[in-house]
Amino acid sequence: MKKLLTCLLILLAIAFCLRSETQARWNEATKLDEQVLVTAQKGWQVAGVNSTGVAVTALAADERTFKLIQAAVVAGAGNDEDIDFYDIPLWANGAKFTAIGITNDGDYVVEILVGSMEVNVSSAISDGTQNSNTAVLGTLAFIVGQQASTETGYEMAQSVIATKGDVAAVWTTSGTINSDRTCEARIDLQGATFLAISGTTVDADSKLLVKFF
Repeated sequence: MKKLLTCLLILLAIAFCLRSETQARWNEATKLDEQVLVTAQKGWQVAGVNSTGVAVTALAADERTFKLIQAAVVAGAGNDEDIDFYDIPLWANGAKFTAIGITNDGDYVVEILVGSMEVNVSSAISDGTQNSNTAVLGTLAFIVGQQASTETGYEMAQSVIATKGDVAAVWTTSGTINSDRTCEARIDLQGATFLAISGTTVDADSKLLVKFF
């Protein structure tokens, strides 16, 4: 009888150990690892807005600091008031760009500069002491197609040609002319904290869209 009881106790102990090990493995397999990198899921945001025929002259070499660009926006010469600043989220490592416009086959070309500051753009403007060097991230030449967008009256860009700028990053693009599909251009942001966007060719009302990741 004692031998039988001892055997039963041993079997129960073995079963308990197996169950504990299985549960531990399950917990390990299903828990959220805080060190795993995930891609942030954010929607497209309007980063730049340009009206028909109102193009900005590409910024000259002696205009490419944050304070000089801001001064150009305030002065408004050569449509510089249409230069748009856009803050990059602190968590963002890269960005995808696309565009929308109101006219099929319309050309929309934007020059994008990047810079880095310890505060966001609005705080830098209010503070008045913040400044940053900038670098040309690249130039994106879009052609608008006929696929509808979520904004009434606007259609999606169907193709884009990306011209590399001054940062050590490479553009990748998708999209085909006359496809009436969508396109995008993607690049690593190299630690930048803001964008400065100039629409240098604007055939029709157009908007630059950005999605950070």
